[in-house]
Amino acid sequence: MLKQNLSVYNWSRLKRSAAVAVLDALWIALSFFLALWIRFEFRLTSIPEKYFSVYCSTIIWWALLCVVVLAVAGAYNCIWRYIGLRDLLRLIVGYAALVGIGLFLVVMFSV
Repeated sequence: MLKQNLSVYNWSRLKRSAAVAVLDALWIALSFFLALWIRFEFRLTSIPEKYFSVYCSTIIWWALLCVVVLAVAGAYNCIWRYIGLRDLLRLIVGYAALVGIGLFLVVMFSV
C-alpha cells in the first residue's frame, strides 16, 4: 500500500515539475520577444528582419537549454512552500551557468 501511494506521489510530482518546466520555456520565449518589442518602441513592424529571424531561429533552443540547465540544477525538485537557502543557491548556480553559456554562445557564434 505504501509503495503504491509513493508511486502516485512521484507521478504527481513529475507531472507538476513537467508543467513548471513547460511554463518556464514559454515565459522565457515570451520575455525575449517582449524585450525585442520594447526595444523597438512597441511596434512589431519596426523590428528589423535580422533581429526577428535570429529570435525565431534560436529561441526554441535557448528555452530548451534553460529548462535543461535548471532541471540539472534542481530547480524543479524543490517544494516552493518550503524553499530554503540550499534551494536558492541551486537556482543561483543554474542561472549563473545560463549566463556563462549565453555569453559563450554570443562570443562564439556572434548571435
